Amino acid sequence: MTLRPQLPSRFPCRIAIIGDMPSVEDVASGLLFIGRVGQELNGWLRIAGIDRQECLFSNVLSFRPDRELVDELVSVNNIGPERQMPVMRGKYFPPAWYPELDNLEQLLLQYKPNVIVALGPLAVWALTGRI
Repeated sequence: MTLRPQLPSRFPCRIAIIGDMPSVEDVASGLLFIGRVGQELNGWLRIAGIDRQECLFSNVLSFRPDRELVDELVSVNNIGPERQMPVMRGKYFPPAWYPELDNLEQLLLQYKPNVIVALGPLAVWALTGRI
């Protein structure tokens, strides 16, 4: 299941929160950041006086890949002859997922957040090229 970003109520938005991929709970509900991480995030936003509706929420991947691929994301090692992937930004990343990075870039260019919060190593890598 592909999950769409949760768009902010204001444009341009002040804050974009970018995760790695939808959680199991997100996929089940069809909404982003709805599980344990989302509940903790909601608490942090509340404490900071930030209205969740004014934030852009998205993930690097709009879908949840198979469990074995989740463990291999942005691997620093070659995965084996049957699963060799080209290097992108110094890491192995499935070419079929390159459009996900383009979509995220376009979303951020469109909404122009002042602050981007990366939640997870894949998000950090996608936004900075580093882990």
